[in-house]
Amino acid sequence: MSVLLDLCVTGVLGTAISVVYWLLKHWWIDAQYGWYLPPGPRRIPLLGNAHQVGLDGQHKTFAEWSKRYGDVVFMRVFSKPALVLNSVEAARDLLDKRSAKYSDRPHFTLLVDMFGSDPNPALMPYGPWWRQHRVWLHAGLMDKESLSMYQPIIRSETGKLVSALIESPDDFVAHIKRFVGGLMMEIAYGHTAVSADDELITLADTVVREAMDSGSIAGTLVDYFPSLRCIPTWLPGGRFKRRAARIRGMMREMYDRPYEQAKAAMARGMAKPSFLTSLLENMAADGDLTPEHEEHLKGAAIVLYTGGTDTTSAVLATFFLAMTLRPEVAKKAQNEIDRVVGSARLPDFEDRTSLPYIECILSELYRWNPPLYLGVPHRLTADDDYRRWHIPGGSMVIPNIWWMLRNPGWYSDPDAFHPERFQEVDSSLAEKSPRNLVFGFGRRICPGRQLADQTLWLAIATILTMFDIRRARDAQGNEITPEAVFVSGGISHPKPFRCDIRLRSQDAAGLVRKFSGGVT
Repeated sequence: MSVLLDLCVTGVLGTAISVVYWLLKHWWIDAQYGWYLPPGPRRIPLLGNAHQVGLDGQHKTFAEWSKRYGDVVFMRVFSKPALVLNSVEAARDLLDKRSAKYSDRPHFTLLVDMFGSDPNPALMPYGPWWRQHRVWLHAGLMDKESLSMYQPIIRSETGKLVSALIESPDDFVAHIKRFVGGLMMEIAYGHTAVSADDELITLADTVVREAMDSGSIAGTLVDYFPSLRCIPTWLPGGRFKRRAARIRGMMREMYDRPYEQAKAAMARGMAKPSFLTSLLENMAADGDLTPEHEEHLKGAAIVLYTGGTDTTSAVLATFFLAMTLRPEVAKKAQNEIDRVVGSARLPDFEDRTSLPYIECILSELYRWNPPLYLGVPHRLTADDDYRRWHIPGGSMVIPNIWWMLRNPGWYSDPDAFHPERFQEVDSSLAEKSPRNLVFGFGRRICPGRQLADQTLWLAIATILTMFDIRRARDAQGNEITPEAVFVSGGISHPKPFRCDIRLRSQDAAGLVRKFSGGVT
C-alpha cells in the first residue's frame, strides 16, 4: 500500500511541477512577446484556450475565429502555444516556404509512448530517421515504376469491390473498407486478403479503431501533462492506462505480424512484389539490415495501412453520399464514360485524361469533405517572425484545411456538392485545387497521395460505369433523402446512410472478370 501511495504522490507532484513550469514559461513568453503575438481569443490562467476548443467541431471553431481575428490565430492549449492557419496563403508561406522550421511534429504521448505506435513516419520528429523513412516512401510510392507496378493490384481489388457490390449492395461501407484494406495490405506486404474477415486486416482495423476511439478527457490531457502517465489505474481518470496497455499489445502485433509473414514468404521464395519486400531485398544486398533498421521498416510499411485506409475509405463513402444526393451528377459522368469508353470494357488508367468530368467529381469530393479537416499538426522548431508578428518556437501549427476548402471567398455556395466549379479553373488558379491541400503541406505532405488519387479515380469511374446510385425508399415507397452530415472526430466520415445501388445493365457484370485479370 505504501508503494502505491508513493506512486500516487509522485504522480500528483509531477503533475503539479509540470503545471507550475508551464505557467511560468507561459508568463515569460507573454511578458516578452505578448504585444507581438498573432491575434487570438482571450486566454485564462492555466487553461489558456482549452475551454474553448472541444474534442469535436474544432474546425468550425477555428473558422469562426478567423472571421474575428484573421487568417492566423494564436492560442494556447493549457500552456502550449498553438497557431491556427485558416488561409492557403498563410499555410503556403509557413509550412511550404519555411519548411525547414515547420516540419517537426508535436510529441504525441498517448499515441507514441503509451500505445507504442513508434516508429511511425507520420508521427516521428523531424530528423535523420524521418528523412530515411521519407526516402523509402518516396521510392516505393512516388516512383513511376512503382506506381505502374501497383496498377494491376488496384484493378484486381477494384474488380473485387464491384463484385461485392453486385452481391450485397446494402453493405457498401463494409465493402469499401475491405477494398481499401486489401489493397493496402497487398501493396505494403504482398499479402492477399482472400475473405472479408482476413486476420491481418481485422487486426489492423481493430487497432486503428481502438486508438481513434481513445480520445477520453484523461487520454487527451496526457499529451499536455505527460506526468499523468504515472498515476495509478485505480485513481479517477486512470482507467485510460489499462486501455492503453491493451492497445499497446495489439499495436505490437500489428507491427510485427505482417512483417514477419512477408519475411517468411521471402525465405521460402514465395513472396510477392511489394513495398516491404523491395526494401528488404535492397537492404539485405547492401548489408544494411540491422535490428534497428528492421524496426523502422516495420513502421514504414504499416503506415501505408494506418495512413491510407481510413482516409481513402472516407472519400469513397462520401462519393456514395454525393451521388445519392445528386443523381444528375452521376448521370452526367455516366454519359461521359459511355461516350469515351463505350460498353465493351471498363475504364482504365489510360482513359483518365479523356474523362475530365470524373476528375471534377474527385476534386469536389476532396473539397466537400476532406478526410482530415485539420491535417496532422506541425511543430515550429525555433522562434519565427511572420508579417508583423512573433511566433514562439515549440508552437503547434494547425492548418484548417476544412475552412480553406469551404471559404466562400474562394468557392461560391461552398456547402453544395458542385463538380462543375472545377471545369473552367484557370491554370493560374491551381492553388484552388483541393488536391494541393488535402494531402498536407511542405515536407510533411502525404507521400502516398498519387497512389491514393489513382485508386480513388479508378474506383469511382468503375462504379459509375457499373451502377446507378439512387435514394433508398422506406416501407411506404417514399424516397429517403440522407443528410450531408459528417462525423468529424479524427477522420471525417459521412454519418451512416442508406442508398439503392443497382446494376445499370446485366451486361455490365460480365466486364468485371476481364477487367480485373480474372480475379473477382
